[in-house]
Amino acid sequence: MEKNQLQSACISAQEYYYDWLSPDLREEIPPETQEHLRHCRQCHGNMAQLQKILASQQDEAADSRPQNSDWSALLETHFSCLDRPMDCAAVKPFLPSLADPAGKVTIPTPVTVHLEHCPDCLHDFQTLQNLPLTHDQRHNLSRLFAGTSRPGIFWKTEKQIAALAGRDHSRTLQAILQRPNSGITTCFSLRSAHPQAENPANLQEAYSLQVLRHSPDTVLSTAANTPQPAAGSRKKDAVLHLLRSRKFQTAAAAAVFLLFGMMFLFRPSTARAVPLQQIYQAVQEVQNLHISRTSPASRTPLEEIWISKESDLLVIKNQAATVLWDLSRNIRKIKAPGTDGMQTQLLDEGQVNNQKKYMERFFDLMPFDNASSLPDNASWNQMPLENPAAAMPGTTLYELTWHQQQTSGVTRYSKWRCYLDPKTNLPQKTELYTSSNLENGYELINTTTAQPISKETLDQALQTLGF
Repeated sequence: MEKNQLQSACISAQEYYYDWLSPDLREEIPPETQEHLRHCRQCHGNMAQLQKILASQQDEAADSRPQNSDWSALLETHFSCLDRPMDCAAVKPFLPSLADPAGKVTIPTPVTVHLEHCPDCLHDFQTLQNLPLTHDQRHNLSRLFAGTSRPGIFWKTEKQIAALAGRDHSRTLQAILQRPNSGITTCFSLRSAHPQAENPANLQEAYSLQVLRHSPDTVLSTAANTPQPAAGSRKKDAVLHLLRSRKFQTAAAAAVFLLFGMMFLFRPSTARAVPLQQIYQAVQEVQNLHISRTSPASRTPLEEIWISKESDLLVIKNQAATVLWDLSRNIRKIKAPGTDGMQTQLLDEGQVNNQKKYMERFFDLMPFDNASSLPDNASWNQMPLENPAAAMPGTTLYELTWHQQQTSGVTRYSKWRCYLDPKTNLPQKTELYTSSNLENGYELINTTTAQPISKETLDQALQTLGF
C-alpha cells in the first residue's frame, strides 16, 4: 500500500481504537477497518500506548468520577460545537451543567474557551457556581436555558425557573437569561498537530481559536438555527464517536490524551513542518519562473506569467493582451490577441521600479510580502492529504489561515493552501480561499501553479509568443 493510502487508512481507523480494545464492540467496526487494525503495525503500537495509559489511570478514573457517563455526555455536547461560532446566547445553555461540581471540565472545549475570553459569561458561570443547586436542578436548568435562548420568550420561563430553582434564585437566573450578547464570539477548531499527551502545557498546540469582538448591538445570536458547518466535520465526527464509546466512559482520566493526542497521531506535526520563512527564502532565490493562474469557473488560465530575474524580463499573458516588459532596456511590447502587430512603449523609472517590485513577489505567488508581514492571528500548519489523488504528485500540503477586519467593519477570513515540493521548498500549486462567514465555509478564489524554468525554456516561450 502506498504511503499516502496507508496514512489515510490509519486516520480512518484511529477513531475505532477504543472499540477494538473492547472485544464485545469489535463487530461494530466496519469490516475494512477491522482488517486494517489486524495487520497495521503503526496502529498496533498506538493502541498499545493507549492501553498502557488507560491501565495506569484506571484507579483514578474509577475513584474520581462516579458518573463518568454523564461527564462524557457533557463533553459530547461541548464538542458538538466544534468549528461553530459561539456567542453568549449559544453558551448560556451549557452554563448550569458546567457549574455543577460533579461535572467539572478541565480541558479546552468550544464552551470553556469562550468563558476565558468573555467576562460576562464568566461572571454568569461564577454566579451559577455559587447557587446551592442540586445536580438535577442544574441539568434541568440547562435544558430550560436551551429552550429560551431566543429573544422574546423570557416571560414564559419565570414560573418554570421558580419551580426548578426556587423563587429566591428566580431573579438571578432571569437576569442571566435576559443579558444581551457581550459582542464576543469565539470559534474553536481542532488543528492538524498533536501535543505530547503527557504534557498538558502543550494542549494549546492541538486546537486553534478565533476571537471576534463586535459592537453588542450588531451581534446576531448563533444559538438559534445555526447550521453545522461542513468544514472540520470529519474531525468532529471522530471526536464524538470516541466520546460515545463505552470504554471511554470508564477511562475519563485519559480524556486529555484521547481528545488531543490520539486524534492526531497520524497528522504531521508543526514541529516538523517547513517554516514559512524558508519557503519565502526559497522563492526569492528562484531566477526564472512560469506562473499560471485559474479561477474555479474556468480551466483556461486567467493569466500566465513568465519571470526572469537574471534577464530582467517579464511576460504577462491574459485575455486582453500579451505584454513583454524588458526592464533592462526600459521598454514594453504589447501584442493584442489574434494579431501579429506589436506596439512598443518607453517606460519611465516609476514603471520599471513597480514591475521589479512585483517580480520580487512573483506576482502574489506568496500571500504576503514576507513572513514578518503575517497578522498576529495567522496559523501555519502542515495538513494531511485527505484526497491524495487531487494533490500534486510528490508534494506536501500546508495551510495558512488568518482573518482581518475590513474598513466596512466586516471580518474577512482567508485560507491559503500550498502544495510544496519538499526537495526545493517551492510551492508547486497554491489555492486562495476567502469567507465572510465561517458558517458558510470558504470559497475558492483562484488556483496558481508555479514551475521554475531554465533560460532556454524561457527563450522558447518568448519565441512561441512572438517576441
